[in-house]
Amino acid sequence: MSNRTSRLKILFVCTGNTCRSPMAEGVLRAEIGLWGLADRVQIASAGIRPRAIGQPPTAEACIAAEGRGFSIGEQRSRSVTADDFWLFDWIICMTPAHEKALVGLLGDGKVEPCSDPDDERQTTVETDMNAAVRGVSGRVINVSLDQADTDEGDRDEAGGNASRQARVFLITAFSPDVGFREIRDPFACGQAAYDLALDQIEACCADILVQVRTSVAG
Repeated sequence: MSNRTSRLKILFVCTGNTCRSPMAEGVLRAEIGLWGLADRVQIASAGIRPRAIGQPPTAEACIAAEGRGFSIGEQRSRSVTADDFWLFDWIICMTPAHEKALVGLLGDGKVEPCSDPDDERQTTVETDMNAAVRGVSGRVINVSLDQADTDEGDRDEAGGNASRQARVFLITAFSPDVGFREIRDPFACGQAAYDLALDQIEACCADILVQVRTSVAG
């Protein structure tokens, strides 16, 4: 868990942030609520390449979610940003392609962590490290940020620390025996594809919940 806050912060990521990641956010948020952990876990979602910013989840995603007893209609799409690596402890994506894009986001210069070339903020990616969350394989992103570039609340929570680690996981890494490697994009593939994606997301989130409960215990 981040040393910046007592809450565990989790970000789900897919391509457009209108199908898979909103459903994953909704599933885990509902489970966290049932376990009485809503005040200890923060959950959000974002997209690698949203088709548009501020869009609600697709109608099919909303129908699938409502069929399982939770609502995602109030969510709105947004892009993954460099700041997300500073703000979130676990960044959980749907496919290996998403994982590669996230690792490359700050590591290969495609997206700079800040717009000012003279800014002292620096980021490095250690792609060979194992993001050990009870044996779950992932990537560790080492992030160093100049404290002046965070808001006052973040500076206070950081306690003077100007660096931290975020962990990037493939969602199926939490469920090695689940029988599939990724959650395929159901966009424009019909309601059955959304229902299948949600089945798979729920299976993975059950195992994610186990890790969450362990991480926030005590």
